[in-house]
Amino acid sequence: MESLGGPLIVIPVSALTSWGGCTESGLMAGDATAPDDYDRACTVDELAGVIPLDEYGAQALVLADEPATSCYLPQH
Repeated sequence: MESLGGPLIVIPVSALTSWGGCTESGLMAGDATAPDDYDRACTVDELAGVIPLDEYGAQALVLADEPATSCYLPQH
C-alpha cells in the first residue's frame, strides 16, 4: 500500500466523524469538483492553518508538511 504522507491534522474528537480523509480520485464522493479533505489540508501553505470540516463549524488544524519538530503535550 502506498503512503500519501502530507501534513499532520489535529481534529477534535467531537468532529472525527466529519473528517472524510482522502479518496482515490482526490474528489469528494458524490461531487466531481470538490477536493477531498486530504487535498484541502495539503493546500495549507503556512506552518499551520485551519480548514472547515462541516456545515456546523467543525474545523481541523493543519500543521506544516514537514513537522519534524512538532509534538503533542497533553498537559498544555
